Amino acid sequence: MINENCNRKRALESNREKDELNMTTSENDTREWTLDTEVFKNLFETMAEGVVYHNSTGKIIAANPSAERILGRTLSHMQERSPTDPGWKMIHEDGTPIPGEEYPVIVALKTGQPVYGKIIGFYPPKEKKEHWIKINAIPQYRKGEEEPYQVYTSFEDITQEIETQRALKQSQNELKRSLQEKDKQKRHLEAMHEIAVDVLDSADFLETATKLFNDCKKLTGATSGYVSLLKEAGDENEVIYLDSGGDDCTVDPTLPMPTRGLRGVAFHSGEAEYHNDFMNYTQTALAKFSKDIQIIAAENGEEAYHQYKEHKPDLILMDIVMPESDGYQATKKIRKLDAQVPIIAITAMVQKEDKEACLSAGMNEYISKPIYLAQLKEILKKHL
Repeated sequence: MINENCNRKRALESNREKDELNMTTSENDTREWTLDTEVFKNLFETMAEGVVYHNSTGKIIAANPSAERILGRTLSHMQERSPTDPGWKMIHEDGTPIPGEEYPVIVALKTGQPVYGKIIGFYPPKEKKEHWIKINAIPQYRKGEEEPYQVYTSFEDITQEIETQRALKQSQNELKRSLQEKDKQKRHLEAMHEIAVDVLDSADFLETATKLFNDCKKLTGATSGYVSLLKEAGDENEVIYLDSGGDDCTVDPTLPMPTRGLRGVAFHSGEAEYHNDFMNYTQTALAKFSKDIQIIAAENGEEAYHQYKEHKPDLILMDIVMPESDGYQATKKIRKLDAQVPIIAITAMVQKEDKEACLSAGMNEYISKPIYLAQLKEILKKHL
């Protein structure tokens, strides 16, 4: 009797172990993730991190309440979408969409390797504001099998952390721009002081004009130009000093020049005039290199941003000084959508800090005006 009872007890224990094994290896997805004890069940339901279970095809089979809260979707809502459905609207940190095959769940299933610490942005239903999570995806295997039978993801909401980092970075950039602006104002004041000293120290008119020209050249970052005297009628001006900047120049300074263009505008308005027909020059120059180059022009930074979104160009030549929204602002907005497209800064400002400001805004390179055909050609060869 004693031996018989012992055998029966062992048989019951063996059957119980088989039943438990059958439960964990069942074909029924909803039983795959079943937790064996109240302790783990309570942990699953009350933990702050979101947890989602996927079967071998990526289909969602379970999600805890925190996952529903963080993702802004109920379990049934999640199960309506395939794992690669673009309706998830997942994005990289730079704002570009994440293809379905790059979702952590799919990567873990495909490679059989865990994915840790992936930062992903998404848009909860009925919200325009992006949210952010840091997610891990862990494949799970049955004994003796080489392919994962399920993957579970765990993730935490880091939206506030990302927003704080961005606000801090924006404050740092604004402080940097403010300091750069103050430094620029200081340099301008110093230049104006030098101009005043040069005027006071010079007795000869030509000497004074030459010094003023060089001071203005230094102040504006210009590389060439001339000084001329206007006739009283305003119809002609006589060149008294010319600086070609080391380039070939076809202007004959001994001949009178008609007062037209910007000279005429400045003469009649009595105000300083600035104009840089960068767009027409660039379009003409690029057309010389290839007929296959399609040029899309924008009048200001805001238009440049919208043109980028519509056409997705291969290269952007970004003028810094533009109305409404400048090149810095346009570049930052584009960089939120695309971290790869080459953006080349075009500016007359040649100081070191100006170059650094362009690069910190997200531009790849910096070209100072005037722009030469050889420079444009090198840029095209490098980036296209």
